[in-house]
Amino acid sequence: MRGAALNRPPILGLSNTNTNISTVPRRYGLVGLLLNDTRHFFLFLPVAFALGIAAYFAWPTEPSILSGPSVRYLALLPIVLLAGGFISAQTRAGQGARAGSVFCACMIAGAIWAKGHTSHAANVWETPAVPVGGIETRISGQVDMSEQRWRGGEVNMSVYAADLLEKPHRPFRARLFSSKDIAQLAAPGCHVELDVRLQGLGTPLTDGGYDPRFPAYFEGLRARGFIRDIVSLSCETGTWRHRLARLRQNMAGEIRTHLPPRTGGVATALITGLRGGISPAIRDTFRDSGLAHVLAISGLHMALFAGTVFALFRFLCALFPGFAQRYDIRRLSACLALAAAIAYLAISGASYATQRAFIMIALMFIAIALGRQALTMRNVSWAALLVLLINPHAVMQVGFQMSFAAVIVLIGFFEAWRRRQAQETDVSRPNVFSSHLVGWRVVIRSLARARVYVFGLILTSLLAGGATGVLALIHFNQMAKFGLAGNLIAMPVFGMMVMPAAFVSVVLMPFGLAAGPLWVMGVGIDWIIMGAQWLVSFATPVYRIGPTPAFVLPAFLLGLIWLCLIRGLVRWAGLAAVLVACLSLGRQPAPDIHILGRGYQMAWRTPAGDMAVLHPKRATYETEIWRRRLGSPAQVSDEAYASCRFPVCSFEVSSGAKMVFVHDPRLLSAACRQADIIIAPYLTARYACAAHLVDRRDLTPFATSVVYISKIDGEIDRDYAARTQSTATHEARPWHRLNGTSKALE
Repeated sequence: MRGAALNRPPILGLSNTNTNISTVPRRYGLVGLLLNDTRHFFLFLPVAFALGIAAYFAWPTEPSILSGPSVRYLALLPIVLLAGGFISAQTRAGQGARAGSVFCACMIAGAIWAKGHTSHAANVWETPAVPVGGIETRISGQVDMSEQRWRGGEVNMSVYAADLLEKPHRPFRARLFSSKDIAQLAAPGCHVELDVRLQGLGTPLTDGGYDPRFPAYFEGLRARGFIRDIVSLSCETGTWRHRLARLRQNMAGEIRTHLPPRTGGVATALITGLRGGISPAIRDTFRDSGLAHVLAISGLHMALFAGTVFALFRFLCALFPGFAQRYDIRRLSACLALAAAIAYLAISGASYATQRAFIMIALMFIAIALGRQALTMRNVSWAALLVLLINPHAVMQVGFQMSFAAVIVLIGFFEAWRRRQAQETDVSRPNVFSSHLVGWRVVIRSLARARVYVFGLILTSLLAGGATGVLALIHFNQMAKFGLAGNLIAMPVFGMMVMPAAFVSVVLMPFGLAAGPLWVMGVGIDWIIMGAQWLVSFATPVYRIGPTPAFVLPAFLLGLIWLCLIRGLVRWAGLAAVLVACLSLGRQPAPDIHILGRGYQMAWRTPAGDMAVLHPKRATYETEIWRRRLGSPAQVSDEAYASCRFPVCSFEVSSGAKMVFVHDPRLLSAACRQADIIIAPYLTARYACAAHLVDRRDLTPFATSVVYISKIDGEIDRDYAARTQSTATHEARPWHRLNGTSKALE
């Protein structure tokens, strides 16, 4: 019996001796092969958990099986699957059933966890009944954070009372824009009463575009608006969060005192996470040169900030040989670097992206303190699992996808590289340097280290940039062409000059001695800006595409995970999925017509491939988003389109269809007989129209409606088919209710 127990395969291929070698026999077929070729089956459990979360959030309507009493029975299903899997695993044929049961149980647990996270956000924060067009009202609450931006100011506050709310009610958060003077007066922790114009959150500006309501729902952000006047203001100490927010404001003011606006805004963003002081021109320059990740505090910043502490403490300890021999200074340095990472998390605002970076860097330093390997797939899996437990909705955000995709690719590649080097025979090389050539040996070793650094920088930029570049094309329809060159120019200065100077300035700031390190930091930032401006000076620094099919994102991510986690020949199936996803980029049919509100602005694709707009000076931000979604074609706004003020205007769209813009109801019948597409935003048709009609009933105020046109053959009465849809979906999911309504929301 004891021998049989020893020969029994371990659960899920777990081995107590080597995590890279599974003891599951290969004769169990494909499932056994996959289990044997994974570094550890545990690595796939966060993937299953994330798939369950993503399935819940991507579902077009609220899943009925996760609502009401049925969720109680569904919560028992993972336990039943686990029990059945482990019972069947007592036989050899049950190995695959056990693995599948655990994987399905994790998926179901992820969906239930996402549902609970959504219900918690609904129970904690109030959803006010804000009219679609906005309302002038008076609110009172406490300021959470205020910031002076490049233009104007921004105040984020928790609203406890408002004229449009019935009592009793729960609080909600609002983002309010104001002048710089009001933002300076309304310090964090102050109790204020304000006259504001409040409105709901914006909807996606195009089909498949970014939905600002989704992340705002879980942050408690329920409304936005403009501050008209301060009725009353009473400032007090507040909680520790408010004191920390005021500390960040004071640090931002100190930085702006010593640095000019060109570099001061970037330095403030790198230290405190407040990016409002960065000019739009500098922001666009960083984005187009492939250096946008520098402005958002992520794993790179956290690693450099805490890594500076780690290296500095080890260097100081090495100056005292007795202390270094008595204690393990590597573990002590890791503990001190972890404390520095916690401090950086606090002063940088602890945004979701910074929290992800902190969890990953904290696990790395904890592993070093425990004497374990720091950069492993297991640590990445733990970091992903912790992030998803804290913020499940992060799986749907591009920041989460980019950061973990880059880390998985880098660790997967370098682990494979180490395994290949370990398999090669280590042949000792004779010492060809004599005693009088010691100086040359130092020079050659220094050149070799420089070569390794440059090679590593190029390789990491290619791997991480390739993974994040594909995601940028999927989400933003564009990618910087010179991202590799930008990182080669910026990263040495950023890693060896900017971030170490940032750490020293933070340490010396309480003593009033931060001017010197801030000057060094400003010189490094100015060098990075000049390099980025040189790159974007080329004709087309950005590669742009049209919209991408919905299946490309999951295919690319799952293929990437499969390629990095699986070992053996079957891993190349992941590469095939990645290639299919890359070949499908930009192949989604784009909308032919965009309409904002009820005719406030309209844009359409011309037969020449350009984008024409009805009113060139209206809704410029929305128009730019439409143009980006279409692959950034040239925008046409000549007099022929700008002067369309007649009762009826006729245009030709890209598909060749004739579109007519009708103002006068008396001309609607004639237009229906002559055109293929009728746009009548101010009219309500009383009779059927032979053409595709878009009237007042089809358009949603303050939202975007899109029209798709396709040519059809074999029809006698018409040559084109069209469909209209609005980006403002109401009541389908809880966060869809945040764009405003005319009645109370439950």
